[in-house]
Amino acid sequence: MAGKYIMVSLDDERSKHLSEVLANETCKKILMFMSEISEVTETDISKSLNIPLNTVNYNMKKLLASHLVEEAEKILWSEKGRRIRIYRISNKSILITPRTKSRINKILTALITLASSAAIGLSIKFALRSELKPLEEDIYSTGEAAIATTQKFLAESSSQNISKLAELISSVPSWGWFLGGSLFALIIILILNWKRM
Repeated sequence: MAGKYIMVSLDDERSKHLSEVLANETCKKILMFMSEISEVTETDISKSLNIPLNTVNYNMKKLLASHLVEEAEKILWSEKGRRIRIYRISNKSILITPRTKSRINKILTALITLASSAAIGLSIKFALRSELKPLEEDIYSTGEAAIATTQKFLAESSSQNISKLAELISSVPSWGWFLGGSLFALIIILILNWKRM
């Protein structure tokens, strides 16, 4: 038993199964019989209630779909070597709720997610900026050291430093690309969630 209750929304498919089970007299008889016996097979139910076995099988499938009945861990085998399923009542309370979330709540949740991802993207941008600043200072300090030694060395090293700086800046992915990619992913998630509303 995973939880002590079954929470079902009115929009949920399980509420349909529950209503079918509660409206079915045979399912009610089976549930009443199972409440008296801890574990039972379909054959036991059929013999005790004088219900055809195929009717019991049909109704047990409905009870399993509604999570009112569950299969027991114990396994029995018939004389022919077939597995015999043993069932028991799930002993869970049923909690029926109205819609789980309104459209406004879903939209607000999506907007909060969008805003938080934008904030994370901007913080990454500023974190990368603070990481690049010491590298720029190192490159410019080596350029100043080169000026002190010789003019020729200065020309070569500054061009190398500038090319290194250009390579470094081009090798680091732009924060705009990161932010754009995250916004694109969030828009796709919003569209998929919008279809579920």
